[in-house]
Amino acid sequence: MFLICTIISWLRIVGNQETFYQTVCDTLRARDRLALPCGPLLGLRIERLMKNMLKLTRLALILVACGATGAVAKEIHPTPAMFAKAKEIFRDCAEPDMRCEYHFRNMGGSIWACAYHGGNWGFCTQTPLSLVKKIDEMAEDLCRHSGPDAIIPHVMTGEAEALNYECVGSHMRRKPYSDVFDMDGWTSDAWKPLN
Repeated sequence: MFLICTIISWLRIVGNQETFYQTVCDTLRARDRLALPCGPLLGLRIERLMKNMLKLTRLALILVACGATGAVAKEIHPTPAMFAKAKEIFRDCAEPDMRCEYHFRNMGGSIWACAYHGGNWGFCTQTPLSLVKKIDEMAEDLCRHSGPDAIIPHVMTGEAEALNYECVGSHMRRKPYSDVFDMDGWTSDAWKPLN
């Protein structure tokens, strides 16, 4: 219940950033925790905190919506009804020149579907965080030894290529894992709920 109230409070305030920053400043001053005046630097810190809170809220809502309390999503064998529903959801697969391979999984009692479109689009495979950490190490090594303009190849990153790996200076940089993958390592925007 606390989480829901927090989400509603954040969403009400987010509409006007200046009001939001001022509310945070006033709250911190009231608690004697803010000795510096409110300004752009504090605004940037609050904005970064707000973005992180929204990401955590998204993850929490997914967990609550799926009834997940540690449930692991596994691929399952589909029924004819599941195929029919997936074909409704992924209408682009109905085009004559498009052939799709459908995948299904059970996530906390909710059935989800993905349509792999072939080539490098519509990934339905699992890319766990443990694998991404290994890719990070290899990419970091490549950037360190190959110079600032090095290109991190798809053959190294696989489906984690969606994290937009790149070399900046002599270090690797990519998107946060939770921007692309859910907690089980499935590509978030490729999977759609059937029910």
